[in-house]
Amino acid sequence: SDNERRAAVQTGIGASKLVVIPNGVRLIPPEIQLRSRKTTRHSMDLPSNSVCIGFVGRFAPQKKPERVIEAFALLKQRTSSNVHLAMIGRGQREVELRRLVSRLGIEDSVHFLGDVDGAAHMPAFDILAHASSFEAFGYIFVEALSAGIPIVTTRVGGVEELISTGVTGYVCDPWNPSIFADYLQLLVDDPEQRSAMSVAARERAAEYTVAKMVDATAELYNRLCASADLPQVAPATYETLPTNSE
Repeated sequence: SDNERRAAVQTGIGASKLVVIPNGVRLIPPEIQLRSRKTTRHSMDLPSNSVCIGFVGRFAPQKKPERVIEAFALLKQRTSSNVHLAMIGRGQREVELRRLVSRLGIEDSVHFLGDVDGAAHMPAFDILAHASSFEAFGYIFVEALSAGIPIVTTRVGGVEELISTGVTGYVCDPWNPSIFADYLQLLVDDPEQRSAMSVAARERAAEYTVAKMVDATAELYNRLCASADLPQVAPATYETLPTNSE
């Protein structure tokens, strides 16, 4: 991300030695995502009228999953909508997180799904909640946007490029659980806004494809090879690249 590039320059690395190549994902057609949404939500026993907020990541200190749970508990107090939280991941803090959910009295609305495929479950979400303290450029952001899911997040690597306030999501900076819950509520209680942001999210994700990532990487190698008088890199065959779920 551009944020990582600036951090590298601050450590003393020459700017001319740094090139930013954003991560890319293979885009899945909306009709396939719709079928996946119905199947996945059914497997999660989510009510048809529910709004599902999703978290995907390791249950580790850096990812701050407890922040999402705390903000969700505040959201439950403020909205009349039927909201659920899906927690995807495993890690050292899982027992602590389950205790927190119990202490907050939101067990019926929080689903711990384990270490399942986050990208495959993404279409079941209506909102992605992300509150980590550090990311370089998280694939999770592009995967969510490609599924048409608006994001509420802290300010970490990749956010400046991907999240436009009120367009593809909201950025909570500095961290404040009440404000984070406010952003969630804006999306939970306004399905028309979620729908508009879903369209904008897919448009933004279209700028971050596997093909563009591979092209940019090949272009960099070819430029370096040319300067060193070495053989050029052969073009990639995108049809052979795996999908997210693979």
